[in-house]
Parts: sequence; structure tokens; C-alpha cells
Amino acid sequence: MSRWLATLAILLLVGCGTIAGAPSEPTVAPTPTAVPSPTPVPPCSTRDGRRVFDALNAHAREWDDAIKLANSTPRMQLAPQIQNLQRIRRDVQAQEWPACGQAAQGLLVALMDAQIEGFIAFLAQRPPEEHFARAKALGEQFGAEMGRIAR
Repeated sequence: MSRWLATLAILLLVGCGTIAGAPSEPTVAPTPTAVPSPTPVPPCSTRDGRRVFDALNAHAREWDDAIKLANSTPRMQLAPQIQNLQRIRRDVQAQEWPACGQAAQGLLVALMDAQIEGFIAFLAQRPPEEHFARAKALGEQFGAEMGRIAR
């Protein structure tokens, strides 16, 4: 009987995997469920996720190209160039800007207005220098504001 009890005890211990050296079932730890991290939102971005700096910079580059063209256009052929400048300005005004980009947008529009007024004055054979000087000062302020939001 004691042999039978000993055998039963060994079978129970082997079945539970508590005898040293006895093979045991590997324990599998539950895999933690990964929680998706939120998509990082770029600092100072538009509703569509585009960085304000990039959007304004694209408008400013288009503006610079149009200004170069207007500067090289004879006075009598300047009206279509002014219309193109006004279209670019309206595009900048029409876009919805977050609070972090509104100062830069406002400076860019003011700079655009001053340059357009300068070209209209030139077209009307009035002195444009005052308008272009104001545009230059606004351009410097715009550059400083763009430097601030680029960070």
C-alpha cells in the first residue's frame, strides 16, 4: 500500500510539474495589448495638418515670383500682373488660419496690400515709393514672425 501511495504521489507531482528536472508545460505570459499612440500634431498647424509655416511659405514664394514678374512688366501691361497679385492675396485671406499663424498671415496680407497699392500708384503715374517702403518694413516683420512659428 505504501508503494501504491508513493507511486500516486509521484504521478501527482509529475502531473503538476513540481518535481525537479521533470518536464513542465511552458507558461505563456499574456501579450499586452498595445495602446495606439495618438498621431502627433505638428506645432502650429492648419486644420488639414499642414504646418502653418509651410503653408505661408508656399504663399510667400508664389508672391515673390509674381512680384518679380510684375517688376519686369512695362507700365502699360501691368494690369494683368496686379490682378494676379490680388488673386494670391485673396487666397491667403480666404484660408482659415489657427491663432498661432494669424499674426504672420496678417503681416503677409498687409505686405501684399502695400505692394499692390505701390503697383497701382505706379500704373496711375503716382509715386509708389511710400507703399514699397511700407511693404519692405512689413516684409521684415513677416520674416521675424515666420522665424518664431518655425520653431
